[in-house]
Amino acid sequence: MSTVVLNLPVELIERVCDFLKFNDLETISKACDKTMSFLQDQFYWKRRCEIDFKYTKTDVISNWKSQYIFLYGNTCIHCLEVTTNDNYFFGTTVCRLCERIFDRYATICKSDAIRLYRVKAEDLENLRYFMRRNSHNRRYPMKIFLKNDVSILAVQTVCSIASEKRKTRVIEHILRHESSTDISDLLKNLLRV
Repeated sequence: MSTVVLNLPVELIERVCDFLKFNDLETISKACDKTMSFLQDQFYWKRRCEIDFKYTKTDVISNWKSQYIFLYGNTCIHCLEVTTNDNYFFGTTVCRLCERIFDRYATICKSDAIRLYRVKAEDLENLRYFMRRNSHNRRYPMKIFLKNDVSILAVQTVCSIASEKRKTRVIEHILRHESSTDISDLLKNLLRV
């Protein structure tokens, strides 16, 4: 940190730090004794919990920095709700509601991918997936794929179909089940060609 910044009053340095991310604060705290001392202040971390996470509970908390770290690692990146749900595909903390709202996180099981997108099982093996407990048959877990990955695979499959009549039927079938506007637009353009 430059000496000009260090000559500022602590209150101004704190205000500047309000705009920094947690990782940057950790780096700044190692810069000098002055920054380390105010970044150990419990009132600063309590205020950061209120600012960043709208955390207004009146719990008796002895270490607000630890509370901030807990909230920082367990907060949905979209709605800032506290959650323990980590998205497998993206490695980010996203609550279940936001996973359902945003198309980016939409998933599909193997059988639905084959039925709705007309892709081959062997082609699906090349996509990223995770195993989930099967509620219908506990002996065989389900493979869960990102719906966007399956859509892209379907477009690639459609492009390789030689028969125009069959290509049109497959595109129309996929469009009935596709929610992503990017993929839908791409498929509609393929119909026009």
